[in-house]
Amino acid sequence: MTPAPKFDTEETPDEVSLKYKSILKSNGIHDEVSEVIVKHSGLQGAGMASQQLYVTVKFADTNKLPLNLFVKAHTSNPSHSEMIDAINSFENESRFFMEYIPAAKEFCKSKGHDGLVDFYPKCYYGDKSIVVFENLVLDKGYSLLKADEKQDMDAVRFAITNLAKHHAISHAFIKEFGGPELFFARYPTLDLDPFSNPICQKIFGPMIENGIKTHIKTLERYDIPGRDTTLNKLKSVEGRSYDMIIDAITKKDSEEEKLFVLNHGDFWNNNMMFQKDTTTNKIVGHVAIDLQTTNYNSLGLDVGYYLFSSVKPSVRRAHWKEILEMYLATFKETVGKLGYPVQLSYEELLLIVRKKINFGFWTGLGFFSEATFVALRDINMNEVGDMENFHDVVDEAVQKWIEANPVKMKETAEELVMLLDDHDVSLSIRHDSYPIYKHGLSIPQMDIGQPLQCMISADSHPSSKDMSPVQKSETEETPNEDLLKYQSILKSNGIHDEVSEVIVKHSGLQGAGMGSQHLYATVKFTDPNIQPLNLFVKAHTGNPSHSEMIDAVKGFENETRFFTEYIPAAKELCKSKGSDGLVDFYPKCYYGDENMVVFENLVLDRGFSLLSADEKQDMEAVSFAIDHLAKHHAISYALINEFGGPGPFFTRFPTLDIDAFSTPAFQKMFGPVVESSVMSSINILERYNVPGRETAIQKLKSVLGKSYNLIIDAIKMQDSEKPFVLNHGDYWGNNMMFQMDKTTNKIIGHVSLDFQITCYNSLGLDVGYYLFTTVNPSVRRAHWKEILEIYLTTFNETVRKLGHPVDLSYEELLLNIRNKINYGFWIGMSLTNEAGITAFKNINMSELGSMENLSVEFNKQIQKWIDENPEKGKETAEELVKVLDEYSALLIQ
Repeated sequence: MTPAPKFDTEETPDEVSLKYKSILKSNGIHDEVSEVIVKHSGLQGAGMASQQLYVTVKFADTNKLPLNLFVKAHTSNPSHSEMIDAINSFENESRFFMEYIPAAKEFCKSKGHDGLVDFYPKCYYGDKSIVVFENLVLDKGYSLLKADEKQDMDAVRFAITNLAKHHAISHAFIKEFGGPELFFARYPTLDLDPFSNPICQKIFGPMIENGIKTHIKTLERYDIPGRDTTLNKLKSVEGRSYDMIIDAITKKDSEEEKLFVLNHGDFWNNNMMFQKDTTTNKIVGHVAIDLQTTNYNSLGLDVGYYLFSSVKPSVRRAHWKEILEMYLATFKETVGKLGYPVQLSYEELLLIVRKKINFGFWTGLGFFSEATFVALRDINMNEVGDMENFHDVVDEAVQKWIEANPVKMKETAEELVMLLDDHDVSLSIRHDSYPIYKHGLSIPQMDIGQPLQCMISADSHPSSKDMSPVQKSETEETPNEDLLKYQSILKSNGIHDEVSEVIVKHSGLQGAGMGSQHLYATVKFTDPNIQPLNLFVKAHTGNPSHSEMIDAVKGFENETRFFTEYIPAAKELCKSKGSDGLVDFYPKCYYGDENMVVFENLVLDRGFSLLSADEKQDMEAVSFAIDHLAKHHAISYALINEFGGPGPFFTRFPTLDIDAFSTPAFQKMFGPVVESSVMSSINILERYNVPGRETAIQKLKSVLGKSYNLIIDAIKMQDSEKPFVLNHGDYWGNNMMFQMDKTTNKIIGHVSLDFQITCYNSLGLDVGYYLFTTVNPSVRRAHWKEILEIYLTTFNETVRKLGHPVDLSYEELLLNIRNKINYGFWIGMSLTNEAGITAFKNINMSELGSMENLSVEFNKQIQKWIDENPEKGKETAEELVKVLDEYSALLIQ
């Protein structure tokens, strides 16, 4: 469409109406417009680069709701417009939203991740004079957070995650284009360096310098500890602080800075908006705005800038590592999803941020203080006049604020000491050693030679040795016995409040597992001001035969010791290696013994749930599950090596290496079930004349009578199958839970459950098992390589973080899976297909009687499903042909 003229108050109503009619038509909206109302947004401190307007478009059809638009336009100050035009701000932002974003969306869609580019506002139009967006404020309740208060951890989680996604998408997209040269030939306006522009230097250079001088004056007023050292630091950069900012932008060391991305360029608090839940006031949404100064540079440029311009200092210090690890996890997950995985460690990310720290630090110090925020709010760009006077106008307003706020100025002086200390001691690249803030956690070395009890932290959970055994959870227990039991468990966790009532009921989770019954225990306290504690309890079923089978493999004892002994040791190892928080994908465990295990209630308290097992997992779920499996394997690999090998490790943790499927109890129960499933699959194929049927039937008949032995043989270890890790042993859909965002229904969390049959073996055992028991077949086939590369990237990165690098290749990983394929394939085909899952959902373990009856009941339920679902029978037959073809291709003959 023809360019819209600059927004001007002298435009007639007809001209305004024609302009927006044209914009709407270009977006496919052809309804007749009756009126266009333009007014100032009134957003406080909403930005320096434009005036922001609300435009309401009303339609002739009164049944059609008005359309609310948010418009960025030039101010009426010619000097300000000249500055904005000098760096092509409006054109840059227009082309970012109108050209780059649609292309990025198509790219993500082509990789199977439609919807990944979901944290920018919808843009209706843009040119050199205006940019027109959806009105997030009026239509979706978004708002700017207060810039002078800076962001808390709740806001940081959203902002840093979306920044990581923005970087990752651009990194992958530029790679897809064939590199930066080809990319920027297509998008020439997206790589800018506005700070080096003579006009910007003339305006902002003196402003930053004034900020430094003001800080010096502030410190000279107050005799506080550390003042003189801080004064010397500030005086040492007087006259060159702006040059340090430019150097941080222009000097690019591709070897050390490693990853170049499309930086936002100005990712700070006022260039993002947040959506809050109107009931809880919790943040539920975040969008990035004002992409006028994007540039191709190290990702550390944006990250450091955001941390020092927008995050509360106390939050930044307390959560520095957590924030960077959130960024790192999201960045790596996203580039992996898009087919361009990178191996980036926390240490490498930190170095990248440090290399660019002068950009964010000195901009933040000179420009993003409370006094400056207040000053900018009081300045009307339309009335500033010549922008060369801008720094004087700001300085005058800052000095006025200082005189009016003497109490806050002492606090400012104290913060300056800490802030300069942060920069000089911890972050300046001049130092060879870089601890994560000297105010932060010390990281003790783990002494593997000491007894484990010495390594368990104060908040870790007791094993069965630490308190008297708790009896089996039985319906015959009296309310008083329940109360005493849980009171004892709580006391062992440091909770000494008097318990008034314990309510135990079945969880009602559908198909939640075969190894136990799942209960909800609600502990109420005498003090009504204390919220009840919700617990999730795994206990024996009421079937003695089932309990006998579980006891034969020590299911509860194994899981208890995994959570109460192994997990604390793994946490200490990770902490000792500077990766505290890495072991974050298991539920909190309060207690365990040979009869029950008590966890936090992820369902009631944090909204976790089981996904539907019969639908199997899509790529979104797989991305979480395979990443956490890789971490689980990598942490165990490092810890076993730290112990000196499997001998010393399993001497300390003797119950963690279980070969459950070889035990007589499992063979007696599952052997006939697997065989019955193979026979049922043959019957289904014989019913339906589908292409490939005869070959598939022959494959199945060739394993009749020996399918369970194939599973047992796959568990046997061969030296060629290294690396060996602590396998989960039963890593499938019903042994994990996911947390969903209530607004978007997107997965935001994942935990691993049910560690009853862990075993020391090739990592291919778990990976193949998960792929064939849990992943949607169409997803597995379409994304096989991508899934393995996500696993591989996470595994290699994690073992390297923990000081035991492996550098496992894709080919080696694939060979490991192929060596172990019979384990996951035959269990998956027998027990976790739709018919098998439905059958198990209909079997009540408490009422089954002897577990030897399981195969009979299972077969009965399978046949019932086949008879009741004739329309699915043909689909099942076609899928059997495909999955057996997959098996043949993977099997090492």
